Amino acid sequence: MSTIKRVSTVLVQVREKITDPKHWTQYTLARFCNGQECKPTHDLAVSWCVIGAFESVAANPDLTERAQRRLLTALDAFSLMGINDTGRRKYAHSRLLVGLDKAIAKARLYEARAAARRKERAK
Repeated sequence: MSTIKRVSTVLVQVREKITDPKHWTQYTLARFCNGQECKPTHDLAVSWCVIGAFESVAANPDLTERAQRRLLTALDAFSLMGINDTGRRKYAHSRLLVGLDKAIAKARLYEARAAARRKERAK
């Protein structure tokens, strides 16, 4: 069972998985090193689309959904798959990374504010 408790942690782990273009893919959730499709959670997977990266992080479904919504908002988009699988590979990858950076920053800010509110109420 996952011990991840923060949206920002999920987003950071997704970004780490797909930062290198060699570890990012399009048109399928994940691939083996030979290019064959596989499940994102397979031990031998070496590249993931953004949705596959979320699945491979294996956070709880509610946390994953919140992280995906945060990314969609940062991208000003309706579909992560639509962004991931756009025909221009370099553009799609860059756009996802920029979106992840924005989503991570907003999630960390939200989490810091929530922690400050909890601390204030505990006084």
